[in-house]
Amino acid sequence: MVVLTAFCAANLPFISHRLMAVVTPRKPKTLAVRLAELVVFYFLVGGLALLLEKRVGQIAPQTWEFYAITATLFVTFAFPGFVYRYLLKTPRLVLDKAYGRSPSDRRKALEHRIVQGRLLHAFRDTVKLPDGATTSREYVVHPGAVMIVPLIEDAAGGLRVVLERQFRYPVGQVMIEFPAGKLDPEKTSRSVPSAN
Repeated sequence: MVVLTAFCAANLPFISHRLMAVVTPRKPKTLAVRLAELVVFYFLVGGLALLLEKRVGQIAPQTWEFYAITATLFVTFAFPGFVYRYLLKTPRLVLDKAYGRSPSDRRKALEHRIVQGRLLHAFRDTVKLPDGATTSREYVVHPGAVMIVPLIEDAAGGLRVVLERQFRYPVGQVMIEFPAGKLDPEKTSRSVPSAN
C-alpha cells in the first residue's frame, strides 16, 4: 500500500496543474515548484509509512542510508510523470495551454515559419506573457528519434556493447555512437525505429 501511495504521490506534481493537487495557481507551475512539491510529498508519504509502522508495532530505527535509498526510489517513481510533463508534451502545446490559446489561434496570429526543411522545421512565435508583455520564442519541430543499446554475448559469456562509426556533417567528423535513427511519421508505433 505504501509503495503504491509513494508512486502516485511522486507523479502527482508532474501530472497535476494545481499546487499540491489542491490549489489552482495564478501562473503555470515551474519545474522548481514541481520539485518542491516532490520533496513535500516524499515527507508526507514517509509520515504515512511511520504511522502505519507504529500501528503494527514498534518503529524500527533507521540510519541515513535508509533515507537516501527511499528518497532515490521516490525520485525514480516520479520519472513517468516527469516524462509525461516535459518530454512527451510538445513545447507549443504547453505554451498554448498555459496561456489559454487554442493551437489554431496561435498558428494564425503568432507563428512565423523560419525554415521548412525535409526533416526539421524552425518557428519563431510571438507570445503574450501573463503580465501582458510580448516576446518571441524560437523552437524546432522534429519527428523524434530513437536509439538502441545493442548487447551481444562474447565467447566467454560476457556482454559487449555494439557501437557504430558514422560521419556527422554538423561537426564535420566521424562519431562513435549507439545505433540511432529518426522516427518515421508514417508509422503509428513509436517503439520501432525507422531505417533512416
